[in-house]
Amino acid sequence: MTSKYEKVKNYLKRCEFSSSDFFLALGFIFMIPFAAFSWLFMVKSNPQEIFLTPRMMIVCFFMSAVCWGIYFYKEIKKGHIKNNFFTWAFILFAILSVVSVVVQPENTTIDVLVRNVNDLSRQLYGDIAVGDTVTVNLNNPWVTKMFFAFGSLLITTLFYIIFMVFPKRFKNMDFFIVVGIIIFTFLFVLAIYSYFHEPQVYKEFFRTWFDNDLTNDSTVGAKSFIVHNVPYGACMMMGLMFALVLHGYTHKWYWIIPMVFCSFNMVFSLCKTSLGLSALVLFLYFIFRMIATFKKHKIRNLIIGPLVLLIVIAVIVLTIISVVTDGDFLPFLDNIFSFFTNKKTIISRTYIWKNINELLKNGWWIIGRGFGTHNHMLYPMNLVNGDNVCPSHSTYYAVLGAGGVINLAGFLGLYAYFIFCFIKCLKFNRVKTIGLSVGFLGFFLYSFTEGVNYLIAFYCIPLIFYYNLLKNGYLRDQK
Repeated sequence: MTSKYEKVKNYLKRCEFSSSDFFLALGFIFMIPFAAFSWLFMVKSNPQEIFLTPRMMIVCFFMSAVCWGIYFYKEIKKGHIKNNFFTWAFILFAILSVVSVVVQPENTTIDVLVRNVNDLSRQLYGDIAVGDTVTVNLNNPWVTKMFFAFGSLLITTLFYIIFMVFPKRFKNMDFFIVVGIIIFTFLFVLAIYSYFHEPQVYKEFFRTWFDNDLTNDSTVGAKSFIVHNVPYGACMMMGLMFALVLHGYTHKWYWIIPMVFCSFNMVFSLCKTSLGLSALVLFLYFIFRMIATFKKHKIRNLIIGPLVLLIVIAVIVLTIISVVTDGDFLPFLDNIFSFFTNKKTIISRTYIWKNINELLKNGWWIIGRGFGTHNHMLYPMNLVNGDNVCPSHSTYYAVLGAGGVINLAGFLGLYAYFIFCFIKCLKFNRVKTIGLSVGFLGFFLYSFTEGVNYLIAFYCIPLIFYYNLLKNGYLRDQK
């Protein structure tokens, strides 16, 4: 029997590492504190609250940039990085990501239309009414632009490494399992920290659940140490989709355990988008697995299939009755239905998107307002309508606002590349390819109402691995 040591050794043998990878890994280590600082800088209204100093961040950026510079130099010298379209596209986007931040004026004045009035907007702007115009002063001091320019360059480089370097290092999907284990370990730490750090959130959740009051505005979701409940829910959703991919690839039952773990913790985040889409994707994946394994488990599927159909019909009928009776019939079900159909969150997103349109006027549609500076300028505009958030709440608006139509075209080009990978892989292994794409569907739908352009990059790694395996002939052997 193969020992655990030998299994790990076999994993490492499948990885084609070179001496330059030491600098690649070292660059990632130095990037971690810089990335943490950039995130806090965007979500904190007062940068002085951040415990890391600008000098520390400059050192982290410089060390990360030097390490990755040495890495690219060694790779180019060995001929591993080719002079092709992707390399020049990376250079273009790297330059634009810095330029779009640096060229932003230090002071900008924009008139924002009041589309919503609540306690927060009244507190900040006094006695205002819907239809009024509020003049907002947007400040981008050099220290702010400096950090976001550094961050833009690092993130663009990170994208290149993920999409062009990693797939060439691994010739077997077994290493992807190791990546999955690392992700689930991180999610486990998130959840455990949340249990001990914010127990009142869980107590309030169960209280509102039993009182049929999930739509209470005072109810907040779990967020662990990720600042907000929405990205916490998104992380759990990412873990769930990752588990779906691993289950579809290995067909091992134990990947159901992280599925259940991520789904359970996602409920406490109260992130409606994550919960709704995860439920949809799980249902679609379940149906797909039943169809794909029908010949192998015909009796099981003939029993479970009609049962699932009856449950779906029952839920639909009960929901319709609950709506018609205005919640008098089964208040519990009406409470859940009301929670997922709250129109306030969708309407508030349209206000944010209109603010982005205002930010991009006067020629800024081409290169955008820059990564980081875009959110930094958007935040005070959102406050006019009582939205205490800086994200764009849409991946496509986030990319458009930060990098303009040039960056958006590049991002949509990645989708075109993924579709190309999917079609090519479909010819050699239909079941595994479709199983993987079901999980990707969740993030694709999620991207319309949440800004997951950076989170989605890590989830798209499986598709690129798949295409790499196809080129190496591995999927042909697995057909």
